Amino acid sequence: MIFDLNFTLARIAEVVGKNPVTLRTHINRGLVTAQGPRNMTGDKPAGKHSRFSFFTLMEFAMAYRLYDDRGLQLDKSFDYARHFAHGSGGGDVFDLPYRYPALPFHYDHGETLWGIAGERSFEIPTNSAPGRDLYTMMRHYLQSDDFMLVNASSVFDQMCAKLRLHPIEVLDEVYGDDIEDNGPEWPEAPE
Repeated sequence: MIFDLNFTLARIAEVVGKNPVTLRTHINRGLVTAQGPRNMTGDKPAGKHSRFSFFTLMEFAMAYRLYDDRGLQLDKSFDYARHFAHGSGGGDVFDLPYRYPALPFHYDHGETLWGIAGERSFEIPTNSAPGRDLYTMMRHYLQSDDFMLVNASSVFDQMCAKLRLHPIEVLDEVYGDDIEDNGPEWPEAPE
């Protein structure tokens, strides 16, 4: 399962198209949630390569999409990306299907649009609200008429392609029989 995969920082840098030094700098500045193994001084153990989860890979990918493509400040980009990569979505909000952390909604629900405004972010699948206006739902939840949209499904698809994984197979494996309901029990993401 994709959640069992671990990556070196060099591999994440390759996948997201950045220099590993840039990623390390962002980790050292405290912008990234998951930082791999550290000793008491905050440094990684000598001779060890830190390993990072798929959640961290998606945190980097979403943050850089906001920073590089949308011009958002780096610290804000990581704040929003943290919510997407380490928090779930959907469920009781507007009676939407469940969304696993770091993943878009299952493709049966359409593409996942990720909106951000102020201190809020919200994910909505394009096919799960028949007869309802997605813009109005996004505006209502974000409490703003002005918000930024990212196609989270597209970012996920790009990351899967670079990992040589098929996004549909990944989503089928993770969501399994939970595609139609409001989600399984899932542990809370770290703050």
